[in-house]
Amino acid sequence: MKLADILKDSNYKLSQFAIAEIEQLEQTITLKRPKTVMFLIRFVWCAKRRLS
Repeated sequence: MKLADILKDSNYKLSQFAIAEIEQLEQTITLKRPKTVMFLIRFVWCAKRRLS
């Protein structure tokens, strides 16, 4: 999953991040299908808060 694809329709830009930071974040994006919905949801593990 590419971060640029996630942010393409938003006001956020990737220019404020280094390429290494973007690649590191993209590696942590996972897709999960909760029991209550029919579609996949993107999750990222938060290293600071230790939450997803």
